[in-house]
Amino acid sequence: WGEDGYYKICRGHNACGVDSMVSTVAAIQTTTQ
Repeated sequence: WGEDGYYKICRGHNACGVDSMVSTVAAIQTTTQ
């Protein structure tokens, strides 16, 4: 769905709660032995 995996939302209108529910991910590198 979408356009090659991307989607469009309206900027500046808090569409789908995007402006009020911002989050980030802290990635760490792990190794297996």
